[in-house]
Amino acid sequence: MSKLIWEDISTYSKGTQIEDMVPHTYKAEINGFEIIIHRHIHYDPTSWLLSAHSFGLICYELGKGTNFTFEEAVKIALVKLSKKLAKYMHVYNYIVEQIVKD
Repeated sequence: MSKLIWEDISTYSKGTQIEDMVPHTYKAEINGFEIIIHRHIHYDPTSWLLSAHSFGLICYELGKGTNFTFEEAVKIALVKLSKKLAKYMHVYNYIVEQIVKD
């Protein structure tokens, strides 16, 4: 698994019993950028989703199924974020080249 520190930020309804409290929302942070892997009431209950608002990702489905684990979701999420960042870096490098060129 990644070296990121994942914090359980799950919230529960007021009447939820302790034994029914199953973690469903985790957050990690990289230099102030939040990465959240979570479940969502409007998706399959076995789905793990990625939300990273700074990168334009909201409820991106990482996978689902009773055997699909949080650890697998993290691996897929980090690949998705790496590809997204590589695209951004390419665009930003081009912009910098254009600015320096003038």
